[in-house]
Formats: sequence, C-alpha cells, structure tokens
Amino acid sequence: MENSSSISTSAAKKIISGVSSILKYIIIIAVDLILGYFTYRLVDLDYVPLAIVVGLIILLITVSFLIPKLRHLKWMSIGLSAWLLFSIFPILFTIYNGFTNYGDGHLISKALAIEQISKQKYLPETGKSYEWVAFRSDTNDYLLWLKDTYGNTTIVRMVDADAEEHTLEVIPGENGIGELDDKGVPKTIEGYTRLNKITASTDANLTNILFGEADRTIQVRSPSEAAELLPLYEYDPDTNIFTDVRDGKTFREIEGTWTATDGTKLIPGYTEIIGFDNFVEFATSPGLRGPLVIIVVWNFIFATMSLVLTFGLGLLIAVIYSDPNFKGKKILRSLLLIPYTIPSLITILIWRG
Repeated sequence: MENSSSISTSAAKKIISGVSSILKYIIIIAVDLILGYFTYRLVDLDYVPLAIVVGLIILLITVSFLIPKLRHLKWMSIGLSAWLLFSIFPILFTIYNGFTNYGDGHLISKALAIEQISKQKYLPETGKSYEWVAFRSDTNDYLLWLKDTYGNTTIVRMVDADAEEHTLEVIPGENGIGELDDKGVPKTIEGYTRLNKITASTDANLTNILFGEADRTIQVRSPSEAAELLPLYEYDPDTNIFTDVRDGKTFREIEGTWTATDGTKLIPGYTEIIGFDNFVEFATSPGLRGPLVIIVVWNFIFATMSLVLTFGLGLLIAVIYSDPNFKGKKILRSLLLIPYTIPSLITILIWRG
C-alpha cells in the first residue's frame, strides 16, 4: 500500500510539473508575441530606438526563463526590463536625437508626415460651401443635411455607404425623413439621431468622412461649414515629391522637410538623421553659443566662489577659536548658534498661539 501511494504521489508530481512547464512556455510565448507585435509596429512607424529596447527586453525575458544557466535572472528580468526602458532608453534616445532634426515640426515618422500632408484639403474655385447638420445612427453611419448659398437643401450619405443613392431630397415622409424645423432641417430621420452643434463639433469622425458621390465629395470643414474639398497635395512615392495641385509647385525632401525652390515648407516634417549638423550649428551660431557660454561660466563662478567663501570663512573662524588669547569666544559662539535656534523658537511661539 505504501509503495502504491508513493508511486501515485510521484506520478501526480510529474503531472503537475509537466502542466506547469507547459503553462510557463505558453505564457512566455504569449508575452513574446505581444511584445514582438509591439516591436513590429514601432519599426513600422520608424521608432527604431524604442523598438531596439523592446527587442532587448524580449530577449532578456526569453533567455532568463528558457536557458537553465540563466534562470537566476528571471527574478531580475522585470526590474532589468524597467531599467532598460526607463533609464537606459532615455539616455540612448537623447544621444540619438542629438544626431537628428528632432524638434518642432519634426516630431513624427515619415509615414505619418506623408499621411498628414496628404490629408490637407482646399476649396477650389468651382467648389461649393454649405451649412450642415449631422445625423448619426447607432452603427456610426452618418447623414449630412446641407444648405448651399442659394438656399437649396439636400441630404448626403457617406461615400462608402452601402446604398444605391447617396444624395437624397429633403422631402418629409420619404426615406424616413420626418417633420422639418423652421430652417428646413429634419427634426428626425428614421434610424438616426440628430446631433447638436456641441456633439457634432466634438465628434472626431465627422471631419474625416467623405460624403456625397465619389467624384464630388463633401467634407465638414468647420463647425459651421461643409464644402466640396479636394486634396491640396499629390504625393509621388517614386520621386518622394509633393505637388501643389493649385499651381503645380513641387516640394522636395530636404533633411526631413518637403521644401519648394522658393523656400516654402510643408508642415509637418519628419525625424531624420542629419549627422553632426546640430553640433556644427551650435559651434558656429552666436545666438546659440553666446547664452550657453554665459550660463556655463556663471555656474562655474558661482560654484567656485561658494566653495571659496564658505571654506575661507570657516577656516577663519577655526583659526580665531584656536587662539587661546582670543576674548569673547562665548559671545561669538552664541551669535553663531542664533540662526539655528530662531526657527525652533518661532515654531514654539506659533504653536503656543
């Protein structure tokens, strides 16, 4: 009986050990996959320095749990990961930024800069502007009531809406349109909620949605205006050039900023490595070099004079006290102690009321 019990106990321990090992590997793989995807996204967005640090964290966690000789590191892996992320990375990132154009107008990656510039719109001469009121369904499907400068009203669907007609006449009783208010805006549309000005102006989706027909889109331009806007710039990925569609002006990339021949620049630019240009500019620019030199010199003077004066005054007092013939030591000692006793005395008086 005892042998049978010990065998059962041993088998149970082996099963538990096997299950725990499997769970450990599953957790490690899951963590690695999550961090790996995060690293991939960082690289995709051109945040390479942070991606390198996250990659090192993945490597640290993996080897500390899977390599027997390094298992003692598993208890330190979380702390080391935090150390890499919050201490080492800021230092390396600061050094890295010293060799880039990182700063105002160059805070994002190239892909994001291209995306933001490509989204810029303009109102062509033939384009119309409208007053607008938005309606939203529970599935985030939008309708836009429009009124042009001549007083004509219409309702338009989103360009990608699954419907045969994207432009609707404002006729009560048709297409779920209810009674109109005194401005000609439907009070209700079946399946939709009318958005007031505050709700509409804070809706992050509205300004990014294209309404109307695919060849004649309308976008919300401001809280009071919608217009037939067109893309302001065209981007050619082969030549890395933006072109202003209004006048054909081209913008070529120069150190992370698309710049025209007349000096006009597109905003935003993107972060790019520029080598030692920052250091050269600092060394050759009086506007940068002058103030910093004054600050550095003053800091050295302040530190030096503070040390000399405190040391000299202390040495003088020590020499005076070491003279056995010096009279009035007790009085001088009392005077020196007054600055230490006054705060306590004032505190006592305050507490006494």
